[in-house]
Amino acid sequence: MKKASLPKSSSNFIKLLCGTLSVSVCVFLGVAKATQLLAQTIPSGFYKIMEDTGVRVYKKDYQGGKPDYVTVVDLRKATIRNLTGSYSNGNVYRKSLNTFWNDAVAMNTTTAKAKVVINGTFFDNNGSPNPTKIAFGLKVRNNKISYGYGLGEFPGKNRTLAFNSFGASTSIQSHSNSTFDGSTPDVVGALDVTANKSASEPLERTFVGNIDSDGNGVAETLLLFSTLKATQAAADNVLKAFGATSRAMLDGGGSTFLIIDGNPKISTTRTVPHAVAVYAGKPENPIKGIGGKCLDVSGGSTTSGTQIQIWDCNGTAAQKWSFTDGVLRGIGGKCLDVSGANTANGTKIQIWDCNGTPAQKWTFVKDSVFRGIGGKCLDVNGGNTTSGTKVQLWDCNNSAAQSWQRID
Repeated sequence: MKKASLPKSSSNFIKLLCGTLSVSVCVFLGVAKATQLLAQTIPSGFYKIMEDTGVRVYKKDYQGGKPDYVTVVDLRKATIRNLTGSYSNGNVYRKSLNTFWNDAVAMNTTTAKAKVVINGTFFDNNGSPNPTKIAFGLKVRNNKISYGYGLGEFPGKNRTLAFNSFGASTSIQSHSNSTFDGSTPDVVGALDVTANKSASEPLERTFVGNIDSDGNGVAETLLLFSTLKATQAAADNVLKAFGATSRAMLDGGGSTFLIIDGNPKISTTRTVPHAVAVYAGKPENPIKGIGGKCLDVSGGSTTSGTQIQIWDCNGTAAQKWSFTDGVLRGIGGKCLDVSGANTANGTKIQIWDCNGTPAQKWTFVKDSVFRGIGGKCLDVNGGNTTSGTKVQLWDCNNSAAQSWQRID
């Protein structure tokens, strides 16, 4: 097994060591630590069969021709989306795997391309109803479909996979209605890996796991496990071997399918109500703020130093942003930048040539807040909703002036 990692105490060790070493040595140590943290654990026998921006798929072959697949998605570079049939009153129409693939491709952009589609949450298949009910809950792009009708079937074993693809965060936790009611735009009902769904039978399985690859306390890497023949324990062990610290079980058996680049690797004739699509890259879309106004580059200029403002949303290039590796990149390939790397309240927010400095690094927290240099937040001056109001740096205060929304 190939593995690169550092104990959590290593960061403290580096800080102590930096008190006695030169800046250049400390930078080297920091880079080395980051490299080790970001290295992916690859268990023995698995080999890579596909790689694109932020997405890798690994395969392991077994005698009898029933392999395991693990899709690794780095949400700092890639995108995941919930796909469903049409729905109303908690019921969702079912679709075939090929239809879901076509749906995923239809949402391709110039910067985000569909690579993988996988089956999703549990549903009522008794008598093959269409539309069908969702067993353990589903929320899609801020639309809650259901908390789930089957929560009493496995007491204490209900889980959710929640993710904000734009904000590059994913979490697996005990099922709670508050997760569906909260700000995270996508939530998928799941089961604990120990829930007895024919646990010891070697069946088709779909599991998920997550990893905090950069050690910042937020999991940004999602693992999707697909197999033609595994027990629950074996499926769980695969994800643990890949480094997943939290894991859960999605639907399996006759619902299991996996499509990679349009090619079915695991097929089924069963229709299902929900699938998860994985895209290489991040889309360029508007970011909405206070009053429904969009984050906008004044005059659509590409000149470094141009002021950022809010403006009526209009779909122009001045309002299209990609968010990759903590950097907001906009018109002309310029980056969202804090003028002069100043941390004072009221500092101008502008576009500038991308340079990788802290003045251009942003973290999307609480599903709505951009936190930048000095721990300050992206803020609309005075909470004003008038088009042309300047965007600035300010102490974080959880106000509407600092609330931003986008769902990728």
